[in-house]
This record gives sequence, structure tokens and C-alpha cells, in this order.
Amino acid sequence: MKENQTKDNYDDTSPSGGEHKMLLAFLTLMAAIL
Repeated sequence: MKENQTKDNYDDTSPSGGEHKMLLAFLTLMAAIL
């Protein structure tokens, strides 16, 4: 839950879509491992 909330906040404040996409992929990978 906390990861999703942080991701949403980052999406609102991030000016770089590409950087957000990399972060999103990283979070998804970590979630898959955990």
C-alpha cells in the first residue's frame, strides 16, 4: 500500500515521464520478487 501511495505522489510531482517509467518498472520488479 505504501509503495503505491509514494508512486502516486511521485507521478504528480515528477516532470520527467521517462524517469517515472523507469521507477515504475523498478517498483514492479521489486514487487514481483517480494
